[in-house]
Amino acid sequence: MLACSCGTSVSDPADAACPDPPVKFGSTTNAADHREVSVQFTCEGAVLAGTIYLPLKNGQRPAVVWLHGSGEQPRLMYGPLVAAYINDGIAFFTYDKRGVAESEGECCPDVDGHFNLVTADAVGAVKAARSYSGIDPDQVGFLGASAAGWIAPRAAETSGHVAFLAIASPGVLQHSIVAKYEEFAGGSDSTEPRPSEADIAKKVASFDRSGFDPKPYLEKLSVPALWLFGGADRNVPPVQSVAALQSIKQERGKDWTIVVYPGAGHGLFDSPATDARAAPRAEEWVRQQRTSVSPCTRQRPPQPQVPPPRRRRSGAWAESPKRRPRAGVGRTHDGRELGSAPPLPWKLRCCYRSCVGAASGSRVHDHSLDG
Repeated sequence: MLACSCGTSVSDPADAACPDPPVKFGSTTNAADHREVSVQFTCEGAVLAGTIYLPLKNGQRPAVVWLHGSGEQPRLMYGPLVAAYINDGIAFFTYDKRGVAESEGECCPDVDGHFNLVTADAVGAVKAARSYSGIDPDQVGFLGASAAGWIAPRAAETSGHVAFLAIASPGVLQHSIVAKYEEFAGGSDSTEPRPSEADIAKKVASFDRSGFDPKPYLEKLSVPALWLFGGADRNVPPVQSVAALQSIKQERGKDWTIVVYPGAGHGLFDSPATDARAAPRAEEWVRQQRTSVSPCTRQRPPQPQVPPPRRRRSGAWAESPKRRPRAGVGRTHDGRELGSAPPLPWKLRCCYRSCVGAASGSRVHDHSLDG
């Protein structure tokens, strides 16, 4: 179940916050193809427990912090979803939700549409990940599904240290709309025919609006985002959700990629997935975020050591046979052929390539897959 329109018996204080949690890291365990580090961080009086999965090779890595859907959810075990990121050199942090498995506290106010505590926990998880020596603190983003759509934008803006987010089947409409739609469409377990889009549009338009509204946080979101939807989702209305995101994207100029998989259901990251293309698409997009940092801000790559040229007895600079001037071609005072441009400094060359790539439209932000 993604959402419930009922009341809650779990306290969810409006002022819940976890900007700077105490963090403890356990010893590193080496597996055949990855490393694991146990993590504990404390938010709002509860110690939350999780695991950072890392590639075998040491060094600072980009990382994703996994955000669960609603309900009781433990940390992800090492499997195909996690391994895809590890194999690509990206660390993966996942933790038991508050009140689940090894994490203290009480679960789960998000089931009833209350997201203060789970958002605070997500902010704390970002801080925990960024404080680990094997993670690049400037390249930490959210990866998640379902109710993570209500959590990630708010947590990203609250943290101020989230570089990107990639969410499958996200809740991006006001909570009551999604809760009532799930009841109307039957949810993921329904065996009845899915209502037509015309019937869905008519029904959604009649719903009362109440509960948590993510729109203000979506409008403020200032980092790149990937949104994946199944066209036959019974838990969130895909047509209305995509329309809401497209509207904000166009009005606010967001760097958002929105992908719809026709015929797919809610569990795009499940195993088995409702569309096998979704998880690899997310991993590819996250990898692109890792490499899309402006070349002008990167450290200059190491330059090869070139031995100084030999001097002739006459004192003139000797040239190797490979660099002998071509016959009949004039040269300038600094040895360049006439008509050639002087080489640009390294940073300018990188910026030039980056700007040319952007101007040529090499980055595509919207995709609609037709099966």
